[in-house]
Amino acid sequence: MVYTGNMKKFWGKVKAFWARLLEKLSEKRVFYAVVSTSAALLVSAIVVLGVIRPFQIVVLGVNVNQRFDQNQLVPFREGGLWGFMDTRGRVAIQPRFDRAKAFNGRYALVGSGDRDQIINRRGEIQIDVLRETVVYDEVTRTWLAGGTLYNHNLRRVSHNRQDVRRGSRGLFPFAEGGDSFGIMNANGRKIFDCGRTSCEIEVSTVVRELRIAYALVTKDNGTSVIINSNNGRVIVEYGETTEVEVRDNNIFRVISVEDGGRTATFYRYIERNRITVEAEDGVSFSLHDPRNRFFLTDFGETWADRGRNGRFAFYRQREDTFHQTSARRPLTISDLTTGITRSSCGNLSGVNDLGDLAILPCEFDDVIMLDAALFTFLRRRVGQELVILKNGQEYTLYDMRRGRTLMTAQSSIQTVAGSTFFAAFDNRNDTVLVYNAITGAKETLSTDGANSWTQGSNFFSINTASRTRFFNNRLEEIRAVSPN
Repeated sequence: MVYTGNMKKFWGKVKAFWARLLEKLSEKRVFYAVVSTSAALLVSAIVVLGVIRPFQIVVLGVNVNQRFDQNQLVPFREGGLWGFMDTRGRVAIQPRFDRAKAFNGRYALVGSGDRDQIINRRGEIQIDVLRETVVYDEVTRTWLAGGTLYNHNLRRVSHNRQDVRRGSRGLFPFAEGGDSFGIMNANGRKIFDCGRTSCEIEVSTVVRELRIAYALVTKDNGTSVIINSNNGRVIVEYGETTEVEVRDNNIFRVISVEDGGRTATFYRYIERNRITVEAEDGVSFSLHDPRNRFFLTDFGETWADRGRNGRFAFYRQREDTFHQTSARRPLTISDLTTGITRSSCGNLSGVNDLGDLAILPCEFDDVIMLDAALFTFLRRRVGQELVILKNGQEYTLYDMRRGRTLMTAQSSIQTVAGSTFFAAFDNRNDTVLVYNAITGAKETLSTDGANSWTQGSNFFSINTASRTRFFNNRLEEIRAVSPN
């Protein structure tokens, strides 16, 4: 059947049909419960089987869904010990730890004395190891505790004889039996064999358009190797006389000592398991447009006499051609991730898109950009694109997408990575103006004479020597405790 009538009327009939069906089901509660339970089990089974995976957003190595989880438990200190409460102020885990950090998913790191523990949301100790031997990797949601690697469910993935060390973006160096070394991934699979030489790993931070990141393996004997971080495939090897530095977006800076002691510096870009762009000695470049593979090339001062019209140029990889450009500043990986960049016009600042079109004109004393993970999370969650603007002594939190001011203060607006709160202190009356970007709540809170507060992902607390007051993301006071 093909419906050719008015679409609004059609969708109205569809909605009415489902409303009547749900009404009938609700009258027969047993049948309704069976249907609901069956549907829930079916969806759960599909997720477990991997057909549909829970939606995750990773921005520059940050799992933003998890970092900004609005339902996670809140750590608090009372009577000198740490516990956890929910967002209504109800105690979920009684204070009994010397120290505590926020939950990462279903688990949190706490500690007492010379021991660190990983606990679940009921406060039950899952892992107990020596202090300062626990590391959480946000990219792969893995735990490294006492030289053992665990996945996000705290299932052990490394072997008993393997001593795993802190790694980089989901890759971990390890020793096995004291005389065998390598690099493993988050599943515990060895992807690179370092032989009998200890090695370290550093993975290049890349924008999502590049998909594959390449990594530098540095061995204790002075040699190094660039590998594919997915499968460990060797791309290029370097000897003891060559120093390699990792740059963003699969660009590597190679410094080698040539015959006669002369030092040469080369920039190399790796894609499709090979070096696809390589600059001459003294020329540097950075990725400017990931989709079209445009690189901003800096020919340096020494190239001024070599027939070039300018120091900077765009290089397009696909055509192997250079184009003149007025650009003078390479885009950061944060710029490439958010799609905006701070522009400068003399002593004034504004905001441009990556095509150099003005979003906000150059008419501000300063423009303060948000952390890329927070900016991306707020854009996807609540449709806001926020920057902090400074004019004179006035600071403004401004939503560029809707063109409206969210808060104004006479002192700097503070924000921290991992928090959805913005705060500005007013020392004239000992208050702090607080805004939450998720709920839109805004309140002026008394600091009780102390200029000290904590901004979490889903809570805000004002701290004095005798009392700590906690507020949820609606800025409702949920609990007050005595920390000591």
